[in-house]
Amino acid sequence: MPSSNIEPKRARQDLKSAFDVQIRVVGALILREVLTRYGRKNIGFLWLFIEPMLFTLGIVIIRNIILGNSALNLTNNQQFFGSMSFAGFLLTGYSGFILFRNICNRISSTSSSNRGLLYHRNIRILDLIFSRFILELAAVSASLIALTLTFHEFGLMRLPENILNVIVAWLLLAWFCFGFGLIVGYLMEASSFFDRIWPIILIVSLPFSGVIFMLNWLPANAQAFLSWFPLVNALEFLRESYFGPSIKAMYSITYLVSINLVLTFVGLTLSRKIRRVLESE
Repeated sequence: MPSSNIEPKRARQDLKSAFDVQIRVVGALILREVLTRYGRKNIGFLWLFIEPMLFTLGIVIIRNIILGNSALNLTNNQQFFGSMSFAGFLLTGYSGFILFRNICNRISSTSSSNRGLLYHRNIRILDLIFSRFILELAAVSASLIALTLTFHEFGLMRLPENILNVIVAWLLLAWFCFGFGLIVGYLMEASSFFDRIWPIILIVSLPFSGVIFMLNWLPANAQAFLSWFPLVNALEFLRESYFGPSIKAMYSITYLVSINLVLTFVGLTLSRKIRRVLESE
């Protein structure tokens, strides 16, 4: 009888020990990725956070300069913008798209650029993927927070209406990027053709991502079509969380979660086959 109680306890200890090992592995991979990508010279790893910040800030400044007074007129139109400023509209949109782009690009190049690490017993492909995902999520999140506070100080936008919903919307967006990135990563390893067309797909997806529009601004047939895009749903939810219900966002959290579950399941299934693809090369 005592042995029957010891076995489940030992199993739990073994599981906890294995989990602790993988946590340490992912932590070490994150540190290695930072040092490999940015080194120790100049500002070093700080560039990880500054890079997406400068890109987003540059887009906001350029669009404000190009549009000039027309941007202010748009912002004053309550029918379209509600309580949302033009700078806040661009910040939330481009930050979301940068998160999507960075995570998909980093995950997709994980296996080929770290092939030698897979010979270590405790390192799996998913450890490499998780380390890059966490790194990009932290970087773009820090950029979004810093620019939100900066724009608020300069009177360009208000602070978020609902911080909790902002966090939920951002995490749902990151989850979608992770699941989609897993599939992209497998396709890029399995097909050289997809490797070449992926940058084109990324560029073409920008007009359909919700970065430069709100669904409420579009005709009914365009709304019906674009509402199927998970990225659009995530950005609509994020903007409503930032600026309140006055902007008339259109999204479905149930649909977004369902798509994320499917993408994650398919992506994790395919990621298990990446090693076999690498070994067959």
